[in-house]
Amino acid sequence: MEDTRDIRCYFRAELDRTYPAPNAPGITMPPFLLTGTMASGFDGNHNPTPQDPRAGMLPIADPAAACTDLWDRNFMNPGGITSDFIPADFITPPGTAGGWDGRSTDAQGKPLISGPSEHHAGHYVPQLTECVIEGTVSVIPGTADICSKLGIPSLVK
Repeated sequence: MEDTRDIRCYFRAELDRTYPAPNAPGITMPPFLLTGTMASGFDGNHNPTPQDPRAGMLPIADPAAACTDLWDRNFMNPGGITSDFIPADFITPPGTAGGWDGRSTDAQGKPLISGPSEHHAGHYVPQLTECVIEGTVSVIPGTADICSKLGIPSLVK
């Protein structure tokens, strides 16, 4: 079974492409975003397995759902790099007035991010398929045959 503690959510079915980082001239982003969950109370300074780059991370039961959440909240379209996936008749929701999703607040009840945010539910989510790249679960936009088209294995559950 593949390690499901650190999931790669690909922007496109282009495994080596890089993208300009929005608001950071001259900086490029890899072809994916990483998502995962750290174990509560994990102390990296006292890591019993420092050779494991995923130490302290919890397994993700449904990698496609984790990436679906990033697409749904518009994290997978930085600088409009996946806008061409969005069907012409899809209605993108307007930005929220406060917080990532209008619900996330700090201990005082204030939005985690002040001002409008585009990171809220309701954005376009393409069909996603779970593949494996270099032993890492990788969720890629495309139909069920995208892994074989890219010459990589599908995730076996």
